[in-house]
Amino acid sequence: MKKFIAVLSAVIVLLFSCEKPLAEGESLDRDVVDGKFTGYVYNYGFCEEPNYWDRFENYQQRIDTFQIPDEAMSKLTTEGLSHTCMYYPLRWDYIVWDTPQTSPYDGILYVIENYNGLTELAKRKYGAGALLKLYENLKPDVMEAKTMLFKGEIGNVNSFMDRNYLELLLSTEFFTPKMSVEQLDRLSRSIVSLTGYYYEHPDSHSYFPAFAYPFCALCRVLLVKNNKNLINLTDIEKSMLAFFVRWAGRVSSDDAAAIYIILKDNFTGLKTP
Repeated sequence: MKKFIAVLSAVIVLLFSCEKPLAEGESLDRDVVDGKFTGYVYNYGFCEEPNYWDRFENYQQRIDTFQIPDEAMSKLTTEGLSHTCMYYPLRWDYIVWDTPQTSPYDGILYVIENYNGLTELAKRKYGAGALLKLYENLKPDVMEAKTMLFKGEIGNVNSFMDRNYLELLLSTEFFTPKMSVEQLDRLSRSIVSLTGYYYEHPDSHSYFPAFAYPFCALCRVLLVKNNKNLINLTDIEKSMLAFFVRWAGRVSSDDAAAIYIILKDNFTGLKTP
């Protein structure tokens, strides 16, 4: 009898120990809050050590090294995870895919699928909202070379590379389709505002390549709104917008001009090339 009770107790303890991480994991996925984020962010500072990058023999080793450890992941709220993704050392590698056969959109999909930070963020209910808050708080210009790297605080100036990184993430089907109508409108207004700034300040350090990636994100917004029956795009318009996203804006001048007309018709005040 005592042995039975001991075994039963062990089973109960095991059950509760298995359930606890699930409850904690669910509580981590909570909506973003107003104001500056001060919670836990995984630190990639170790890769700034002298000659750190010389230790890698191939690219796969880099991918494996920069995954977020399970222990760290178990402490990251959705907003903290979004900030961690802005520190990911390989976040800009989408540019390697800018070739005749592929595009930076292929590159951002590869980055997402091979980094557990972004794959986890894509699974979380409030992941899209966390990226939206980051984008809304981007500063439109970078005044000094030393500020070109993302500082981890959304109130600081940000490089054009980080802005483009966010815009490409928001142009995928992983995040923007999960936004509410109110969030889609906020994203649209932020993009219109930022692109307006770039056209008024063509000498901006963070201008390039403002002509492409923000419009990719706006194309995705329209495709999402169409799927939500908020607007009624023709089949040709849907194909054109999807094609623009697929090639990260690298389309013919005639196709681009037609797409810009669609965007201008749907987003008041948008400035295009």
